[in-house]
Amino acid sequence: MADGTENIERLTASLKKWASKRKLPVSGEPKITACRAIADAFPLSHCTAASVLADIQAQGAFKSKRRIKPKAEWQASRENARGTVDDVFFYVAELRFPAGPTSAGILFRAALETSVSGGRACPFDTGGLGDSFSIPGASASDVTDIIRAHEMPAPGYRGFFDRWIDVCYEEPLDYLSSPEKHRGSPIGLALDNPECDCRAWTFEVRFPREVPVEAPIIEAVFIHDERITDPRIETLAAWASAANLLEIFEVPPGDSGTFDSLKKTSREYIERKLRPLLPA
Repeated sequence: MADGTENIERLTASLKKWASKRKLPVSGEPKITACRAIADAFPLSHCTAASVLADIQAQGAFKSKRRIKPKAEWQASRENARGTVDDVFFYVAELRFPAGPTSAGILFRAALETSVSGGRACPFDTGGLGDSFSIPGASASDVTDIIRAHEMPAPGYRGFFDRWIDVCYEEPLDYLSSPEKHRGSPIGLALDNPECDCRAWTFEVRFPREVPVEAPIIEAVFIHDERITDPRIETLAAWASAANLLEIFEVPPGDSGTFDSLKKTSREYIERKLRPLLPA
């Protein structure tokens, strides 16, 4: 089976052709160096309910849907139809796209991709394909083939991610900003849902079966301050604090939910980490 390396070469050539057709400016130094450094250092994120994250930390690993859900449930899932049901999902971004009630999140260092083998990346959220966005002319039966055609091995995909943030954004960290700063889809995705929330250009990384929760490969743990009362969450917070990983975030008065605050805090954290890599 091909490992996806050929996809990197093909997608990189396609990206270059797309930029030329749109007459986008050709970057020079120091932007090229900054994009490379930022792409290499970008963390991976996962968000969930604080109590769920506490249970995951206690168990020592994130596990795929196939390993934690009843057989009938995972067999009927969209992920099973797409061949991703035995994968653990992360985003190369701040905390994004909660699947349910979300009050906590975790950032892993880029080194996760060399610590855990078998990682595969896509330049979009595979769960949103065919829902929030699509390839024009493709049918529902084409979705799995489209995913395979865009999969790249981790960490090798970061060379393509480097070119992506150079070509698609005026400034590399605009990748973390609003959709208005994105120059379009180099891979021809059509936004079927105006509320797609950047899913069409957020890089996703999946690892097979399970991913260990270990301090050396964790960048930070984010927990809403008011949630550190549940004994399980208190234990999680104590563990993260002892490892110097804990980032407390607050929900502003009048905020109806916690996720926007969680996302904002994690984005600001990543910007502080990566901004020194930009040209002075």
